[in-house]
Amino acid sequence: MRSVYWMLLAASVLPARAWSAPTTAGWEIVHNPPPDMCTAIARDDEKLQFALSAEGRDFFVKMWAPDFPEEDRSYEATLDFKGVAGGPVPAIGRNGLMAIALGRGELARALTKASEMTLTVEGHSHSISLEGAAIALDQAARCAKQPTLAEAPAKPPIPIPDAGDWTLYETLPFGEARACMAHLDGEEVDTMLEHDEKSVLILTGGNSMWAFPARDIAMHISIDRGPDIALAGRLEGHGVSMKVEDPKLVEQLRNAHILDWVFPQGSLRSDVTGLGVALDATERCRRE
Repeated sequence: MRSVYWMLLAASVLPARAWSAPTTAGWEIVHNPPPDMCTAIARDDEKLQFALSAEGRDFFVKMWAPDFPEEDRSYEATLDFKGVAGGPVPAIGRNGLMAIALGRGELARALTKASEMTLTVEGHSHSISLEGAAIALDQAARCAKQPTLAEAPAKPPIPIPDAGDWTLYETLPFGEARACMAHLDGEEVDTMLEHDEKSVLILTGGNSMWAFPARDIAMHISIDRGPDIALAGRLEGHGVSMKVEDPKLVEQLRNAHILDWVFPQGSLRSDVTGLGVALDATERCRRE
């Protein structure tokens, strides 16, 4: 999955321009140096900077304000849309710039229907008109040579028979056209199963309210309250991912009921009953 953090390396919302063109309602479409990234800029001044971007198949909101926190970390933010329900969202911040992943689901659709958006971070709120945002987002997607929101909306997951609450995402709103990822909602942490291009199992623990800068970390997992097993982890965006290359460990996971995720800061637990059946479903999906 693409990192959502690299785009914050600059202190400004405004990206380097390969070329730019005006669009509706004062938005400016900017084609950025990465071939699959384009940004629709609505405002750029010393009081507020605001843009929407298409990065691969994913969409992002970016807003800078002088009173937003400058510390380089993740934040719990609130995104409210006038006339459309909003709510809490994770944001990655640096130097007063906040970036929020919209995806292609309810959040992105809410933005295209609303007339105004308000972003609140640690008590500081800024509002901006969304006039022309739907068209600007479509034009940013086409500029990045990606489908628009209407052309490729997020598809709901499919329940996996005989696997409890596990579901299967055949496709995701960004990345490869076919994902074949199994997902299980958990009280503390969600569990995801997918495979890389070499058919190696990728085990991910995540939470929609997490937003982490990308970095490598030392991780451990414990299966059914057994001994800790060391794995190399990649912390990024909403979760931590680990490659499981040992066939014996894959087999242990297939039969697991309780999975403990041991982070350097502490541990989280998830009930993963049905994991083996879910893993079989991902493998069948990849063969289709």
